[in-house]
Amino acid sequence: MDSLNNLTPHEERQMRDSIETIQLRDQMCLFNDLVTKCFDECVNSFRSKTLTESEKKCIGNCTNKFVAFQLRTATRFSEFQAKFQADQQKGF
Repeated sequence: MDSLNNLTPHEERQMRDSIETIQLRDQMCLFNDLVTKCFDECVNSFRSKTLTESEKKCIGNCTNKFVAFQLRTATRFSEFQAKFQADQQKGF
């Protein structure tokens, strides 16, 4: 990590831009996965331009579960990262 502290302002800007691009791509993939999964699971008919009440409910439940899972995953990742950093500082 020390090598990141020695970046020139231009290199730091490039690194920040690269990270932002990766994060945006990941967010887009996550959103696309959510839409695909919930659509495939919940929409069963194309007889109407609007969703049925059961489809709306299914999509709401699917979305809530997906978001809860992603939040839980992010929380666990942060916990593991904090533990890893603490272990690194202790010299493990």
